[in-house]
Amino acid sequence: MTRASSISYMRNWTQAQELYHLQNGIYATALKNLQNEGLIPSGGVDNPPWVEDISGYRFRLSGSNPQITWQGNGEPMNPGETGSRYFYLNDIGVIRWSTAAPADSSSPPL
Repeated sequence: MTRASSISYMRNWTQAQELYHLQNGIYATALKNLQNEGLIPSGGVDNPPWVEDISGYRFRLSGSNPQITWQGNGEPMNPGETGSRYFYLNDIGVIRWSTAAPADSSSPPL
């Protein structure tokens, strides 16, 4: 998965999470929840809490209060080989990135 397709994949999470929340009253805490509902494409290797894509990035959702918030990460499985950027996205809908370490809410926006 290229950097561009990783970003595109993560952008789908925002709408998918809102639909999931409408249907279930909470945000999904795992990508498999969104995949099972048909809200994002299935694929990759399920390796909880990560979903690993065969093209070198892995993704996960997390959060401590799924009634009101969610967050997720995308990162290269082998930094420097399969990708150089780490990504972060939360319920605000802004993808953030880092090259030095996993991205978080304080990382610069795309």
